[in-house]
Amino acid sequence: MSGVTPDLLARLERATDGSRELDAEIARHLVLTGEPPFHILPEWTTSIDAAASLAPNDAWCMIKRPFPAFDRKWLARFVVVGDIRHFDGVAETEPLARCLAALRVMMEAGR
Repeated sequence: MSGVTPDLLARLERATDGSRELDAEIARHLVLTGEPPFHILPEWTTSIDAAASLAPNDAWCMIKRPFPAFDRKWLARFVVVGDIRHFDGVAETEPLARCLAALRVMMEAGR
């Protein structure tokens, strides 16, 4: 397991939509080595429910719909219980924003 890297986060930030390739990239950083079988990977970057599964159990999420302050992008903010910091993801789609925020929590925790 290599963990979440700034390069992975940057790639997700640049994405205009989710894809199986991005899901595989997340899997390579989190759980798998080699080429993951696409048919069993969660659709983290295209499914709100799958993206939510990346979040730690001790975190809650706030979602903001696209609005002008973020160039009409989605904002997902995770707050971890007992931590005063928050972890944001801003992206073109809600699942991508959720992924970014959850992966930032993981990166900070060294997961």
